[in-house]
Amino acid sequence: DNESQQFLNRTASSDGSSLLPVSDVAKERPAEQWTSQTDRILVNVTVLNNFCLANNVSQIDLLKIDTQGYELNILKGADKMLAAGQVKFILVEALFQDFYQSQADFQALYAFIRSHGFELVDIYNRGYLKDKHRIAWADLLFIHQSVVS
Repeated sequence: DNESQQFLNRTASSDGSSLLPVSDVAKERPAEQWTSQTDRILVNVTVLNNFCLANNVSQIDLLKIDTQGYELNILKGADKMLAAGQVKFILVEALFQDFYQSQADFQALYAFIRSHGFELVDIYNRGYLKDKHRIAWADLLFIHQSVVS
């Protein structure tokens, strides 16, 4: 949601790496490679609005975001494009358990997307906690109202 340099927290399995540190709750999960932080590296972070403007991208058909708890920040950095209806579909990972420190809350993520004229189409790739039988994450597909009408 802002141009900056931030630390990328790398984990033993790259699919767990995030700009957010792994939460204490996630660290307690045994034998999970994605919760085992290996190191941190400094990376340049840009805002989607600015990236698209600089690269002459005027429309996004499908915006896919899977950034390990940082999804809401990314969407806030695309607010101008979202408000202008320049994004047709959003496929976003939502976390339902506290895996990362300061991760996006599901309700806030859902409300932000809905407030920009998107409707939920379907839910894919649901993951569950093996030990607690509760949903842990899922990919949510949203469509912009301009595509439906």
